[in-house]
Amino acid sequence: MTTQPATPFELRNLLTDMIRKDLLGPAGGEEEELDQREDRVSERYLVGMLAPKGSIVEAGELDGIAVGQEDSPEEGHTDAESPPCDSLIPSSLGMTFVVDSHVDQIQVEASWGRYLRLKSDIQKKPDGAQALIWKRQPHKPDPLLIDLSEGPVGPMHPEPDQEVAVQGRIRKRPEGWVVTIFLLNQTEGKSRRIDEAWVFQQTSGSPTRTESQSSSGAFPELPIFQSLTR
Repeated sequence: MTTQPATPFELRNLLTDMIRKDLLGPAGGEEEELDQREDRVSERYLVGMLAPKGSIVEAGELDGIAVGQEDSPEEGHTDAESPPCDSLIPSSLGMTFVVDSHVDQIQVEASWGRYLRLKSDIQKKPDGAQALIWKRQPHKPDPLLIDLSEGPVGPMHPEPDQEVAVQGRIRKRPEGWVVTIFLLNQTEGKSRRIDEAWVFQQTSGSPTRTESQSSSGAFPELPIFQSLTR
């Protein structure tokens, strides 16, 4: 019996999933543990990370700027050298969406992961002792119910002991309720080991209608180019 070759659609999905796991994670599953040779979780993944609030990247950690080379038609102009400066790292991520004006309540699901420095039950040091590794701790709290009325939202804490909050604002427009929701990492960086204070592979919020609402037209689209900030 011969196996049917994968379709272009299946190959594309497989490639997309591989890239997502490598860049965003968690590559090893919900409770993955990183290789013992990886000292920093924040250097393992490139996207989907929320730093402790007020975190700053010092100038010395920023990538150097290309200097000392002549311009070429193939590569264009070489950037002029300029001194790097400190930079803030985002500690929140959010989105804005529209809800039908007849809906009076939505349900928001937020999830994220934290990595803890633990001794592995699987990986060993050369001498046979348990290796010290970063292990992921998934967080998927119960959904939050948000009443739709103009004004600020939250902060609401899906897990009170996790220093992660959902916050936002609701505005009324002719097209319906314009809802902005953010997931915030409120952890103080000095209160934990540096990478234990980060939030990884988070969703800022996955809004759904409540069971009492009709599913038809619950999330209408705004006309193209219409401003949400008026």
